[in-house]
Amino acid sequence: MKSSRTYVVSAVVLLAVLLAGCANSSNSKKWINSNLDGNLLSEKPSLKDDFYQSLNYETLKKPLSGSEDSGTTENNEDFTNPFVNQIASMAAASGAESLENSDSQNLSEKQKLIALYNMGMDWEHRNELGLQPILPVLKKIQSVKSIEQLNSILEDDNIRLFFPIKIDQKSKVGSLYYSPKISLIYVISDDYDLYFDFYMTMLQRVGYSQEKAEELLKSAYELEKRYNLNLVKEKGSDKNLYFGQLKDSYKNFPITEYLESNGLAGLNFGFTPDFEIFDSLYVEENLEAVKTLCLCRLFTASTCLLDREALDCYLKVNEKFTGFKRNFSNEELVILFLNEFIPNYLGKVWCEEYCSEEIIADIENLCNDILSNYKKEISSWEWLSTGSRYTLVELLNKTKVIAGHSNFYDYSDLQLKDNFFDSILEVVKLEKKIQSKNCFKDPDIYEWSWAPQVSNAYYNPSNNSINILAGYIFLSRIKYDVNDSYEKKLSGLGFTMAHEISHLFSHSAGDDGVLMQIIGTTDHKEIENRIVSVSDYFSTCEIFDGVNCDGTKCRTEIGADVFGMSAILKTAAAVPDFDYKLFFEYYAKNNASESTEKLLRNQHETDPHPLDFLRVNAIVQQFDEFYEAFDINRGDGMYLAPEKRFKL
Repeated sequence: MKSSRTYVVSAVVLLAVLLAGCANSSNSKKWINSNLDGNLLSEKPSLKDDFYQSLNYETLKKPLSGSEDSGTTENNEDFTNPFVNQIASMAAASGAESLENSDSQNLSEKQKLIALYNMGMDWEHRNELGLQPILPVLKKIQSVKSIEQLNSILEDDNIRLFFPIKIDQKSKVGSLYYSPKISLIYVISDDYDLYFDFYMTMLQRVGYSQEKAEELLKSAYELEKRYNLNLVKEKGSDKNLYFGQLKDSYKNFPITEYLESNGLAGLNFGFTPDFEIFDSLYVEENLEAVKTLCLCRLFTASTCLLDREALDCYLKVNEKFTGFKRNFSNEELVILFLNEFIPNYLGKVWCEEYCSEEIIADIENLCNDILSNYKKEISSWEWLSTGSRYTLVELLNKTKVIAGHSNFYDYSDLQLKDNFFDSILEVVKLEKKIQSKNCFKDPDIYEWSWAPQVSNAYYNPSNNSINILAGYIFLSRIKYDVNDSYEKKLSGLGFTMAHEISHLFSHSAGDDGVLMQIIGTTDHKEIENRIVSVSDYFSTCEIFDGVNCDGTKCRTEIGADVFGMSAILKTAAAVPDFDYKLFFEYYAKNNASESTEKLLRNQHETDPHPLDFLRVNAIVQQFDEFYEAFDINRGDGMYLAPEKRFKL
């Protein structure tokens, strides 16, 4: 049952908070966790006491998007809908693209995508076909009587798509060469109970009895858990092998033939340790189990592309996993399918339609402003040696900004089929062929692993680049607009850029050695001490009853936030009549979010980012500009004594 939307605070506690302010006590309750659905004060607090809740009070009072018990982490429905609306509007404006005699050769890439969208929207045709589109693959797998016969059908592109082996064709050794990574896909053993009913339903739909279906699933589960690295005790280590070494390393599975069929013969490869175990189990006695794993893989990869009955069966798995049911429109469903199976193709057409050169140029100018002022900031750090400051400034001089998208594939040769499932497969196969050919070229060190519509921005230390994906520019909470005020731009995308640049200083523990090589141990320690002082402060902030933020785990993100905010304020200082009040208000509103306790506790346990209410309140109170903009004084809930604030 959902908790009440009011949070009752006794007069005694209120008095204690007012008297203590934001004292650095491990037991102090500085602010309530207003990211927790319904966990708000009965009346809007003063922004001087809880800046985050005060600025976002009305937004956080709104019910979560989806059902009442939705676990959606973004309160504002507009955060998730623009992409769907844009694709649907693009399709509606273009009309229905017909594919007479399955001839799509003369259509543009955009027209082909719209034709795919319309196929997905044609539920009458999809329901009429039922499971027919997957029957050729299914029957071919079912007909296999021996391991040798299974090996022979792996030459078929369509069969390989559903064999539980993953080839990461973008994996590379630095900037030297591509080295595809081979790993296994676990289709049943990670979540056996979660998927059991789904697989049972699908196996029975294709003709198996309940008893036979149970027998097959049990055998597949027992086989897979023997090589699932999440379950086995002896995990082994990755292997890097030349193509000529493969036959001697793997005796049972025809790995050389498999890779040749994928157009990858002659390369170097990386193998996860589960592959060696799988190879030892790839024998006649396990044939039926291997075949069942292929069928399960086929079901999970196809049900969204078939009839409504198959889709509803799969959606029940999602409901079981999340604990809630969400009602999707047909447009949402189809675009989710396209985004799941062919994200790069979808992203290319979307970017070419909506990501203009004017916007990219504006973002690059903003980023260059921040870089310029960040270099001035570093130059003023007298606590760092002259050599280290020079080295860091030179590094930022060479930083590359990539905004919107990196590169795209050519889909002009794509030939669509007469149904949704087979047409999606044609796109997937075309992309794999392009990726295979690229493996024999010099690596593109700036190539992204994500499709451009993903809402992400990051600093890549391996190539010294700042990467802002189009999804973050247009689909995230910041909603970038070239006509926005400079204060709003700095508070959103600008702060994100500064945060990502700051990961140069605030790495995860395993990456700290890179920074030490650049600036030396002593200066590295100076930076680390400043980050730890703030992360220790975060550890005093309660997020659930009796549970505080884990500042140590969140150290790298806290460090990037506080260094980033310092750099942004340096940029703001160079702007005449900069409105700091407006800037900080936008910063708080950009981070408005609420979620269920289950998902927030999961974030606390697994995510290196602190909860949003702390990323606002505990960061802004580190800077004098905030105190001056809102007249924050001792006794206010947002007050932190000057000697306890972050200092550069």
